[in-house]
Amino acid sequence: MADAEITQTILTYKYRLLPTKAQHTALARILEDQRQLYNAALAERIDAYQRSLLEVTRGIRAKPHSITYFDQTNSLTKCRQDPLTRDEFSRVPAFLQHWTLKKLDDAYKAFFRRVKAGTGPAGFPKFRGRDYWDSFGFSQNGGFRLDGKRLRCKGLPGGLRLHLHRPLPADIATLGHRSGNLRSITLTRDPGGRKWWVCIACRVEPTQRCQSRSAAIGIDVGVAAAIAQSDNVLIPLPANIRSARQAKTLRQRALSRAVKGSKRRAKTKLRLARLEAQNTRRRKAWQHRQSARLTRCYRVIGIEDLQIANMVRSAKGTAEAPGKNVKPKSGLNRSILEVGWGGLREKLEYKAARDGAVVVAVDPRYTSQLCSGCGAIVPKRLTQRVHHCTACGLVLDRDTNAAKVIRARALAQTGHPDGLRPGIAGLPPGRVSPAVGPGDDLGNTAGAQGEALLRPHLPDGVGSSPDSILARKREPQARRDKPGDPRDRENNQLVLPLPLPASVRATSAQGPRKAAKSARRVKQLQLGGRFSYEGGN
Repeated sequence: MADAEITQTILTYKYRLLPTKAQHTALARILEDQRQLYNAALAERIDAYQRSLLEVTRGIRAKPHSITYFDQTNSLTKCRQDPLTRDEFSRVPAFLQHWTLKKLDDAYKAFFRRVKAGTGPAGFPKFRGRDYWDSFGFSQNGGFRLDGKRLRCKGLPGGLRLHLHRPLPADIATLGHRSGNLRSITLTRDPGGRKWWVCIACRVEPTQRCQSRSAAIGIDVGVAAAIAQSDNVLIPLPANIRSARQAKTLRQRALSRAVKGSKRRAKTKLRLARLEAQNTRRRKAWQHRQSARLTRCYRVIGIEDLQIANMVRSAKGTAEAPGKNVKPKSGLNRSILEVGWGGLREKLEYKAARDGAVVVAVDPRYTSQLCSGCGAIVPKRLTQRVHHCTACGLVLDRDTNAAKVIRARALAQTGHPDGLRPGIAGLPPGRVSPAVGPGDDLGNTAGAQGEALLRPHLPDGVGSSPDSILARKREPQARRDKPGDPRDRENNQLVLPLPLPASVRATSAQGPRKAAKSARRVKQLQLGGRFSYEGGN
């Protein structure tokens, strides 16, 4: 397989700022000044367009006309030179104000692009309130100085201290703001209002971090298991992200009970914003860990080309045509957004370009219905979490089977011979394909080999053949729910025994607190069901 094309990429390094009390006040003042500049520039554009419309009706102009970004930057230069307005506009560098005007210009360009496309609401730029403006920055290499661990800017007392938890690129760390690879710097205030962050965008050369030249994997994103890999690994969403949903619901209820305009409502709103910001950081950190692990271990990564915006669309409908199953659909939408399928794909793609891997988006049709062993169509409802193939006898987790199909299709698109399997690489051929031989490095195991692997984990007398599965379902409930049954009745899924890492094996040498923590970890891994150990990040 040919090596991936290597091009320059732009990466953004995000660091925590550690400002003093005086710097906190100065940052808040600059943020408010840029918000007012944005609103004033938007009002100027609207007034100029309305005046041009009036001139068209009077016959002075042939068509409406509006001012541009360059017109507003020229007006800003005159305001900075005018003795009457010099003190107000010259408190911060001009490059910082140009960043604000460019942000408005980008909003206008996005508005006209949506109007031209004609899909969905156009979304005309809006005036920003205090709660909807949280960043400012420098779009050009000027107006600031980056010296080691401090960021210096006109209008700020002293230098802003950076918490460099990870090193900057060598040329940025050495030359600072004088480096030609430094693209922009953006300062952002946390929704809670207490923390500040700096995002340093710089141009870097890709590095061959991928440790394999031929390994391929397919991943299927889901809800029960956030990531299902074709090598029989199921990775769940971290428990701290799952548990945040209940805390968010409680704080939203408290916010709805508070009186508008009261101090209690402001405090509750602030607590809710901090909780959402914390959960967002946790989700992004988890996505970064998983995407970095995949791009450094596998050369080809197959994913589904999902239309996530359509999948999470509301099912409420209209008053004339109300929707069906609105509440279950809203719960599914919430779970999809909680995992962050789109964010995970975005991080996979840019990390693959940086590390020398390839991300292949395949057709998502029939990935859950096709058998990864023989290519036969096995219809399943969404509640059925186990794949039972009546043609070849393959019994597999539903998401793992889909991941194997995704991997085969990805290899077929890249021209790899392992992906050219009849009935698997493409759409269903309309017939049952013959079973393939023993599984290769795909992890695709069919027929007798799959039964041999699964039989040690099944109860006595239960095989992977369709007859034994049907007989198993006809057994009385009391017999099926005997202790030690590895089948999850609630989710219709096999729960395989999980190997425990050494870090969670409770021993007598541990103290009581450490032993209790290890016991909770054991329960999460072994008794939680459906999930295998994730390993290191």
